[in-house]
Amino acid sequence: MAFLRKENKKGQTYISICESYRDDKGRVNRRTLHNLGNINNFTPEALERIGQQLIDLVKPQVDHSTIEELSRYNYGYPLVIGQLLSIYGLDILMGRFTRKHKLGFNLLQPLTLMLCDRFNDPLSKLGSYNLQSEYVGLGKDIPLQHLYRTLDYLSEHNELIQKHIYNKHSSLFNYELDVVFYDVTTFYFDSDVVEQGALRQKGFGKDGKIGKTQILFSLLIDKNKIPIGFEIYKGNQYEGHTFKDAVKKLKNKYNIKRIIIVADSGMLNNDNIDLFGKDKEADGFEYIVGDRIKSLPKAVVDHLTNLENYTTIRIEKEQMPSRAKSEESPTEQGQQNDGDVFLKYCTYVYNGRTLICSWSAKRANKDKAMREEKL
Repeated sequence: MAFLRKENKKGQTYISICESYRDDKGRVNRRTLHNLGNINNFTPEALERIGQQLIDLVKPQVDHSTIEELSRYNYGYPLVIGQLLSIYGLDILMGRFTRKHKLGFNLLQPLTLMLCDRFNDPLSKLGSYNLQSEYVGLGKDIPLQHLYRTLDYLSEHNELIQKHIYNKHSSLFNYELDVVFYDVTTFYFDSDVVEQGALRQKGFGKDGKIGKTQILFSLLIDKNKIPIGFEIYKGNQYEGHTFKDAVKKLKNKYNIKRIIIVADSGMLNNDNIDLFGKDKEADGFEYIVGDRIKSLPKAVVDHLTNLENYTTIRIEKEQMPSRAKSEESPTEQGQQNDGDVFLKYCTYVYNGRTLICSWSAKRANKDKAMREEKL
């Protein structure tokens, strides 16, 4: 085998192309094929050029015009998702469900296929069935009815699966749940059929769809953007009325004693805020809710809109979210050359609640431009 050899002589480095071989007695020896001389005789560019020429010599000469792609296979998604399912013990859990229901197939294989498509290119279940041959490592072909039946069993054991993932995550990362973000969205269907008492009902779609049947989907995520639970409600239910049920299930499911819930003003209305208190549904919980300055009394508005009442704090660049680092320009938040940001905020106690208002030059300029445009 040929190789490049470096040899130091009297403080100088010499390079040569050598080859290893075995002699008649089976001993390994080395012989020099070509001496390149002192390395100082070559510029870095010359050495790079020689190296590139050597690489070109061993590259196969292929006429790309004669090549035609017949098919393409993906082994990455099944490999990674299979490993994640194993780390979280979901492969064992799916095996338990399979034995419990005495199924003729393992739920793990259809679940892996559906997750692959969910991450790679979201498809209908029929689409996943038709294109499953694009993945390598899933095993034998999965019948279409196995995908639909898997969804039924996942739905039946939904609560158990959510709790299992949460407990496993807590164990793996020494994780403590202390902040929860709660929000609701809607999913519509291309159907006008409404069955009384069913989940799919006509309601106010958040994406502006009118006259469509829909469901209400609520999601709880932690401060690391990791989902910790979800609930599905009837499509005609007001989103604010889902909060009480979600908080109750959150406490019962995860045995949480203290937590801060973050939501927008549409979710944490006055009725829901009343749930926070001693012997109430959200006893021990705290909340942060978005509010509107224009709905507050004049004395409060005057205090919050007076920049003399604001305190400036310094946020080091390392503590800022990556998105904030890329979006903020040096002048928008008082950013210095070192990248740190100076944030202005003020507080006001009103009706037993602490109001926190921040000021941003970027938002102020935007609001000013919108007012001037309307005028």
